[in-house]
Amino acid sequence: MNIHSLAPQESKMIERKIAAVDIGYGETKMAWLISDGPVHRSFRSIVELANPQDLDSYTLNRRKTVRVVVNGVEYEVGNDANKMAARPNEGVLHDDYVGTPEWMALAKAALATIGAEKISHLVSGLPMMHFDPVAIERVRSRLTGVHEHCGPLTVEVGKVSVLPQPLGGLMDFKKQAAWEIAGRLSKQGVFIIDPGAYTTDYLLTLQGQAAPKRSGSTPHGMAEVVAITRAAIVRQHGGAPDVHTISEALKNRETTVFAAGTEVKLAPYVTRALTTVGGAILRDIRNTVKSFEDIDTVIMVGGGAAMFRPIIADGLPVPAVHLASYPAFANVRGYLEYGESVV
Repeated sequence: MNIHSLAPQESKMIERKIAAVDIGYGETKMAWLISDGPVHRSFRSIVELANPQDLDSYTLNRRKTVRVVVNGVEYEVGNDANKMAARPNEGVLHDDYVGTPEWMALAKAALATIGAEKISHLVSGLPMMHFDPVAIERVRSRLTGVHEHCGPLTVEVGKVSVLPQPLGGLMDFKKQAAWEIAGRLSKQGVFIIDPGAYTTDYLLTLQGQAAPKRSGSTPHGMAEVVAITRAAIVRQHGGAPDVHTISEALKNRETTVFAAGTEVKLAPYVTRALTTVGGAILRDIRNTVKSFEDIDTVIMVGGGAAMFRPIIADGLPVPAVHLASYPAFANVRGYLEYGESVV
């Protein structure tokens, strides 16, 4: 069997004092510290059963995946795992997502990518819609301890901390922002919006304290944009690439895809889809936040931040909407910052 891993191969035992993982529905992100500073990586959150009849050795381009074992079952995880399936895996989204084998497979692949056999403190996060004591304890218990078959590694995880996902984005923005801006945030009303794959989280802090009744999550995100885009292309052209291909095209800022042999411009379809989904996000935010008079700063983080920013800026009565640096990694960088702050 030909086993491929996203993890670096080390000859000696590697220990990391602090590492962070952001296990998202669309992408899984990791961050850790090395002597030169922080490192961050990501892979698509695709999990498929491993095929014992692996033909990868006979193909021109090897799959970008890592193999892990969960409860005795072998999975292939990562960017190209969907190429093993008879039909594309659309992901897993329900209230017990963190309790699924797929979630654990993503976690093990993340540990493999970090490439350490011992992690003293691992920081992770949960979407706002799942951030409750039961889910927090579930994440802690699943990530703590010894994990075998993380690619070629066995990984021991010590302490585990769990944060609301947008809080990671806020911590990262404070670190990345100019000193005078970062200093003001603790005295302001700060609204963080985090458009992800299947959900958009939002968190309001007032003078540095969370306002939970005016924070929340909406079941709309980039996956819905991709689905609407694909459906419109199919209606007009009689075919379209799968959702993963369209998603990857948007991520890589490609302007066209092929549909039934025809090269199709994405922009008109994506613009209409963003307007539809963005409108739904704005309605839910307005219904939850109620008043925007005490909000001074809006920060957008997450994989869909750049695409949704114009719609959010036009649709909310706020002074300005700031985009985090490399927004897809903002949350996981913030988790790492939190880990450093509590050492």
